[in-house]
Amino acid sequence: MPLSPEEMKKLDYWLRRRHWKNPACQACGGRNWMQGEIVTSPLYSHGRGFVVGGPTIPMVQLVCKDCNHVMLFAAKKIFGMK
Repeated sequence: MPLSPEEMKKLDYWLRRRHWKNPACQACGGRNWMQGEIVTSPLYSHGRGFVVGGPTIPMVQLVCKDCNHVMLFAAKKIFGMK
């Protein structure tokens, strides 16, 4: 789901003011990021197989504008999700 303007502000504050000490892309070293969407993993591992429809972790994407590498952060604390 796309980020609302309020969520974009929260993410920017969380990253730049508190938690993102090295904003260089792990793949190319670039520092040009764009905010992606909030996504969840469709599958999770349970023993030897994968389970569909089980618990998921909402994640927010950051996408490198130079190489399109995607970085994920757990969204719960950033956006106050329960």
